[in-house]
Amino acid sequence: MYGKQEDGIIRVASAESSREMQNKLRALFSKDGETAFSWCALDGEEACRLIRERRPDTVLLFFPKEQAPGPFGCAEAVSDLCLEQMIAAILKELGISQRLKGYFCLKDAIALSVRDMRVINAITKTIYPLIGERYGIRKECVERNIRHAIRRGWEEAEPERELEYFGYTRNTGKKPANSEFIAAVADYIRMDLNQL
Repeated sequence: MYGKQEDGIIRVASAESSREMQNKLRALFSKDGETAFSWCALDGEEACRLIRERRPDTVLLFFPKEQAPGPFGCAEAVSDLCLEQMIAAILKELGISQRLKGYFCLKDAIALSVRDMRVINAITKTIYPLIGERYGIRKECVERNIRHAIRRGWEEAEPERELEYFGYTRNTGKKPANSEFIAAVADYIRMDLNQL
């Protein structure tokens, strides 16, 4: 399951304008021991802000139509969060640790490619500079950090996972290039999302 934290607890958040309903939700989610109620926003705008800041595992949205955020605001924040969780789960399966400098660069590169596959064709002119600007590093450092993360993951991953995502394993003596790795994972996610 993509939504579980490492401690096994699912962090639930809600947007609910009724205080009475907020209290009922808190009581409901505190009973089972598998979920924790993280926060409750009073309106859609606050919910969008808190989704981006606090990154809950699950979001329940209940509010009157007039309090809803713009047409795409909250949906975009929720879909960004889901995409981020999917990428994190796949990178973990592929043996890429969050402790590596390239982890976050790689995660961002995959997210950019899922949103627009055309960027992968101009990886050094588009993806690396965008990510470098975000983290305050040169595009050459972004490339090197991603390459290092892929190499470390390739050494750690189960051969079955490599085969599932790339069609070959380290036993063939081949390691994917940055663009191949990013494109393969982005394609896998896009196919997964299209099946929903």
